[in-house]
Amino acid sequence: MLWNQLNQTVELGWDFYVPVIMFVGLIALAVPVWAAIGAAAITMLVMSGDLPLSLVGESLFTGIDAFALTAVPLFILTGDVLVRTGLSRKFLDVAEALTCFAKGGFGSATVLVCGMFAAISGSDAAGAAAVGRMTIDRLVESGYPRPYACALVAAGACTGILIPPSIAYIIIGLVLGISASTLFLAALIPGLAILFAILITN
Repeated sequence: MLWNQLNQTVELGWDFYVPVIMFVGLIALAVPVWAAIGAAAITMLVMSGDLPLSLVGESLFTGIDAFALTAVPLFILTGDVLVRTGLSRKFLDVAEALTCFAKGGFGSATVLVCGMFAAISGSDAAGAAAVGRMTIDRLVESGYPRPYACALVAAGACTGILIPPSIAYIIIGLVLGISASTLFLAALIPGLAILFAILITN
């Protein structure tokens, strides 16, 4: 029924079918999704002839022509600097001092340093990589099973997408036209609540 409505609304020709077949074929050949979508879109533009091909370059430029996006590489750079200079280990020392009374021991310190790293790097993946490199072996030495240690780091690092500043919220705010600071305030309490929940259940 939906297909019939689509046919009645738009006259579908080869300029529709060829890009769709090309996209499916490229995906089947394990071509990266971005490349498959790009090739299909350019093919549709060329075959339809309704839009100039220069629109592709203009769209690519306008998509990244935003001052807010400069924060993304700077967050990544900050996380890399923390790891390479050894400052991330200082964060771990601070987290251990703050959680020395906790029943979870070094596991609680690991979760807390995940939250600290999230508040600086703005990325959950970067937090998991940096904190996991420092803590997983020590967690295993402390008596934690390795699968549990990996899961603990992953769970703590997931707060990186919620605790401000977050790269994801900068991009979402840019796309939807919402103030990034508003999104940060909206995500702060849930992010801290999740971090605290992981701390007390560890």
